[in-house]
Amino acid sequence: MIFGFSTGSIALDDVRRGMNVATHQRAKAIELSALREEELDPLLNSLDELQDDLSSIDPTMQEAEAFLQCFRDRLRQVHISYVNSQSRHERLNYESIMAYRRVAHWLDGSVPVILETPVERDEVDEEISAAQSVFAAAEALFQNEQQPEKERQQV
Repeated sequence: MIFGFSTGSIALDDVRRGMNVATHQRAKAIELSALREEELDPLLNSLDELQDDLSSIDPTMQEAEAFLQCFRDRLRQVHISYVNSQSRHERLNYESIMAYRRVAHWLDGSVPVILETPVERDEVDEEISAAQSVFAAAEALFQNEQQPEKERQQV
């Protein structure tokens, strides 16, 4: 899986700081969010090293499975986070990890996962590891299904 961050979740109102954290060496995708006009020119000048695709889809967990069943071949990126009772993004927790595990098998490993979790630069590794744990079981299941029947019986 490819993981990255939303600049708005990291540094609301400060896209430069958001990009500084979001371009950590383990983060391979980035969503540029809530840009203001005065931020656009400097940002466009630095986009050469970033991927061209900046589109996103952010379904609610209640609709996630039906959404993924219908549109998984058309996804460009998927956003994950924990949203608290005040509708604010927080770091992934046990509850959110378990919820995303229920639908992880519907996601193609080539689709970037954008973490909308507010983290500091020194917390990026830990948050990406938490996100990777969502998809680890689904990837193991997929790999097992790809093995020929004879090899699975020997294991």
